Amino acid sequence: MIKEIEEAILNIEQDIFDSTEGIEYLNITVTSNGFAQIVEFIGVQLWNSEDDMREDINDDGDKEPIEVYLRREIRKLLGVFSKIKV
Repeated sequence: MIKEIEEAILNIEQDIFDSTEGIEYLNITVTSNGFAQIVEFIGVQLWNSEDDMREDINDDGDKEPIEVYLRREIRKLLGVFSKIKV
C-alpha cells in the first residue's frame, strides 16, 4: 500500500506543479506512526489507513485506487476553498 500511496502522490504533485506553473508549496504529506498512514493536503487530512473511506469496486472488498480517491478529495477541498471570501 505504501508504494501505491507514494506513486499516487508523485503523480498528483506533478500535475499540481504543471497546472500552477511551478508552485511547489502545495504538497501532499504522508505521516505514519508505524501502524497507520495518514495523507494530508495543505494540512487537511484526506485519507488514513484506519478509516479507509475509498469506495468498494466489487463484492470482494477491493477498494478504488488511492490516486482516484485522493484526486476526488482534493477537488472537493479546492471547491470548498474557492468559496471563501476574504
